[in-house]
Amino acid sequence: MNVADVVIVIHIGMNSFTLIYDDNCPVCRESIDRLRKLDKLGIVRKVGLSEAEERLPDDIQLPDRDRLHEEVHLITPDRKIIRGADAVATVAAMFPRSRWLGKLVMLPGVRTVARWIYRWVARNRQLLSRVLRLPSPQQG
Repeated sequence: MNVADVVIVIHIGMNSFTLIYDDNCPVCRESIDRLRKLDKLGIVRKVGLSEAEERLPDDIQLPDRDRLHEEVHLITPDRKIIRGADAVATVAAMFPRSRWLGKLVMLPGVRTVARWIYRWVARNRQLLSRVLRLPSPQQG
Protein backbone atom coordinates (compact mmCIF):
# COMPACT_ATOMS: atom_id res chain seq x y z
CA MET A 1 0.00 0.00 0.00
CA ASN A 2 1.47 3.37 -0.94
CA VAL A 3 0.63 6.92 0.13
CA ALA A 4 -1.94 7.33 -2.66
CA ASP A 5 -3.75 4.18 -1.50
CA VAL A 6 -3.82 5.50 2.06
CA VAL A 7 -5.41 8.76 0.94
CA ILE A 8 -8.04 6.86 -1.09
CA VAL A 9 -8.94 4.71 1.92
CA ILE A 10 -9.30 7.82 4.08
CA HIS A 11 -11.63 9.47 1.58
CA ILE A 12 -13.78 6.35 1.43
CA GLY A 13 -14.13 6.61 5.20
CA MET A 14 -12.67 3.29 6.28
CA ASN A 15 -11.38 3.37 9.84
CA SER A 16 -9.34 0.22 9.73
CA PHE A 17 -5.73 1.24 10.29
CA THR A 18 -4.47 0.03 13.65
CA LEU A 19 -1.23 1.21 15.24
CA ILE A 20 0.17 -1.05 17.95
CA TYR A 21 2.60 0.69 20.30
CA ASP A 22 4.34 0.12 23.64
CA ASP A 23 2.00 1.81 26.11
CA ASN A 24 4.57 1.37 28.90
CA CYS A 25 7.03 3.60 27.05
CA PRO A 26 6.84 7.35 27.79
CA VAL A 27 8.31 8.31 24.40
CA CYS A 28 5.78 6.05 22.65
CA ARG A 29 2.87 7.46 24.65
CA GLU A 30 4.00 11.02 23.89
CA SER A 31 4.07 10.15 20.19
CA ILE A 32 0.56 8.69 20.40
CA ASP A 33 -0.66 11.87 22.13
CA ARG A 34 0.72 13.86 19.19
CA LEU A 35 -0.95 11.47 16.76
CA ARG A 36 -4.30 11.97 18.53
CA LYS A 37 -4.00 15.72 17.90
CA LEU A 38 -3.39 15.08 14.19
CA ASP A 39 -6.02 12.35 13.87
CA LYS A 40 -9.17 14.28 14.75
CA LEU A 41 -11.32 11.90 12.68
CA GLY A 42 -10.00 8.73 14.32
CA ILE A 43 -8.55 7.30 11.12
CA VAL A 44 -5.92 5.33 13.02
CA ARG A 45 -6.94 3.09 15.90
CA LYS A 46 -4.28 3.28 18.61
CA VAL A 47 -3.80 0.07 20.57
CA GLY A 48 -1.29 -0.34 23.38
CA LEU A 49 0.60 -3.60 23.70
CA SER A 50 -0.98 -4.23 27.09
CA GLU A 51 -4.39 -4.54 25.43
CA ALA A 52 -3.52 -5.67 21.90
CA GLU A 53 -4.58 -9.30 22.31
CA GLU A 54 -8.05 -8.35 23.59
CA ARG A 55 -8.69 -5.48 21.16
CA LEU A 56 -7.52 -6.97 17.87
CA PRO A 57 -9.55 -9.30 15.66
CA ASP A 58 -8.58 -12.97 15.77
CA ASP A 59 -7.61 -13.02 12.09
CA ILE A 60 -4.64 -10.68 12.63
CA GLN A 61 -1.44 -12.65 13.06
CA LEU A 62 0.82 -10.56 15.26
CA PRO A 63 4.56 -11.10 15.60
CA ASP A 64 5.81 -12.36 18.95
CA ARG A 65 5.77 -9.94 21.89
CA ASP A 66 9.53 -9.30 21.74
CA ARG A 67 9.19 -8.08 18.17
CA LEU A 68 6.18 -5.95 19.10
CA HIS A 69 8.26 -4.29 21.85
CA GLU A 70 11.01 -3.40 19.37
CA GLU A 71 8.98 -1.11 17.12
CA VAL A 72 5.49 0.17 16.32
CA HIS A 73 3.35 -1.95 14.00
CA LEU A 74 0.71 -0.52 11.66
CA ILE A 75 -1.95 -2.90 10.40
CA THR A 76 -3.50 -1.72 7.13
CA PRO A 77 -7.08 -2.36 5.98
CA ASP A 78 -5.83 -5.29 3.88
CA ARG A 79 -4.11 -6.75 7.01
CA LYS A 80 -0.58 -5.94 5.85
CA ILE A 81 1.78 -5.11 8.74
CA ILE A 82 4.14 -2.16 8.35
CA ARG A 83 6.77 -1.69 11.07
CA GLY A 84 9.04 0.96 12.52
CA ALA A 85 10.01 4.04 10.52
CA ASP A 86 7.90 2.88 7.56
CA ALA A 87 4.83 2.72 9.82
CA VAL A 88 5.54 6.21 11.17
CA ALA A 89 5.96 7.58 7.64
CA THR A 90 2.75 5.90 6.45
CA VAL A 91 0.79 7.38 9.35
CA ALA A 92 2.38 10.81 8.90
CA ALA A 93 1.37 10.79 5.22
CA MET A 94 -2.30 10.42 6.21
CA PHE A 95 -2.65 13.90 7.70
CA PRO A 96 -2.28 17.30 6.02
CA ARG A 97 -0.03 18.77 8.72
CA SER A 98 2.46 15.88 8.59
CA ARG A 99 2.07 14.64 5.02
CA TRP A 100 5.32 16.32 3.96
CA LEU A 101 7.22 14.34 6.58
CA GLY A 102 5.70 11.03 5.50
CA LYS A 103 6.60 11.69 1.88
CA LEU A 104 10.10 12.86 2.79
CA VAL A 105 10.87 9.79 4.90
CA MET A 106 9.86 7.45 2.08
CA LEU A 107 12.36 8.94 -0.38
CA PRO A 108 15.27 6.66 -1.30
CA GLY A 109 18.25 7.44 0.88
CA VAL A 110 16.16 9.35 3.40
CA ARG A 111 14.26 6.15 4.15
CA THR A 112 17.49 4.32 5.00
CA VAL A 113 18.57 7.10 7.37
CA ALA A 114 15.08 7.32 8.90
CA ARG A 115 15.12 3.57 9.61
CA TRP A 116 18.51 3.87 11.29
CA ILE A 117 17.35 6.82 13.43
CA TYR A 118 14.11 5.00 14.32
CA ARG A 119 16.01 1.89 15.44
CA TRP A 120 18.36 4.01 17.56
CA VAL A 121 15.46 5.86 19.22
CA ALA A 122 13.57 2.59 19.76
CA ARG A 123 16.57 0.94 21.42
CA ASN A 124 17.19 3.99 23.62
CA ARG A 125 13.63 5.08 24.34
CA GLN A 126 13.80 4.53 28.10
CA LEU A 127 16.92 6.68 28.34
CA LEU A 128 15.31 9.32 26.12
CA SER A 129 12.23 9.27 28.35
CA ARG A 130 14.39 10.12 31.36
CA VAL A 131 16.39 12.78 29.51
CA LEU A 132 13.17 14.40 28.24
CA ARG A 133 11.59 13.99 31.70
CA LEU A 134 8.51 12.31 30.33
CA PRO A 135 6.25 10.80 32.99
CA SER A 136 6.37 7.03 33.40
CA PRO A 137 3.05 5.12 33.11
CA GLN A 138 2.84 5.04 36.90
CA GLN A 139 3.22 8.84 37.11
CA GLY A 140 0.89 9.93 34.38
